[in-house]
Amino acid sequence: MTAVPPAGSATSVPILDIEGLGKTFGGFHALRDVTCSITKDEILGIIGPNGAGKTTLFNLIAGAFKPTSGTILFDGSTITNLPPHRRLRKGIARTFQLIRPFGSMTIRDNVMTAAFGSGASRREARERSDEMLDRLGLTALAEKPAAGVNAVEGKRLEVARALATKPKVILLDEIFSGLNTDEVDELVGIVKRVRADGVTVLVIEHNVRAIRSVADRVMAIDAGRLVSEGSADHVLADPQVIESYLGGAHAGA
Repeated sequence: MTAVPPAGSATSVPILDIEGLGKTFGGFHALRDVTCSITKDEILGIIGPNGAGKTTLFNLIAGAFKPTSGTILFDGSTITNLPPHRRLRKGIARTFQLIRPFGSMTIRDNVMTAAFGSGASRREARERSDEMLDRLGLTALAEKPAAGVNAVEGKRLEVARALATKPKVILLDEIFSGLNTDEVDELVGIVKRVRADGVTVLVIEHNVRAIRSVADRVMAIDAGRLVSEGSADHVLADPQVIESYLGGAHAGA
């Protein structure tokens, strides 16, 4: 693996420390001996081909899966075996590649429900919901049934629900996919503002332009292994990354 540390990393404080993390399903190694450190207020982009292990990594961090090997430290404490709801209350939130709203509920109620999950009172949940709907440009749609959201609205709703839990770390799974250039640019701006508010961001993404725009550092995974990390320019120029993921498309990226 080739690695180049991000600028200023020497003085950065880690919020997530992952050591030797692995996950096996039967005889299939979905993730193999991944070790990395994510610093506070960083935006880390995670790239790799389909099936590389990116979402498995998110599932392990969020607690949906238990690792076969390795440890996860969050904010200095071991969380390797904590269930998802305990991790949520500690400050780890996530979105999903396939949006999963409660379709019969309004957009506002979806966001409030997420806030409840983090321990908010009804008043706090309403305040957080209104704040996140405003931030994500969804206020005018607050009473719309979530079943009727389009692709862009669904992406925004996923982010609003995650942010309503008041996370320290947010895991964003392909939130830029299916969006046009203007929509990507607007969502990049939102992610950067989230980081400016003190939230650490991990984002899985196939959109090379979005990764270049948003990530402070990029990590490439292939066949369950961490194969390259560093600046976006460094990783996207890595021959192993080009071969496994970018192919000829990189030349025009």
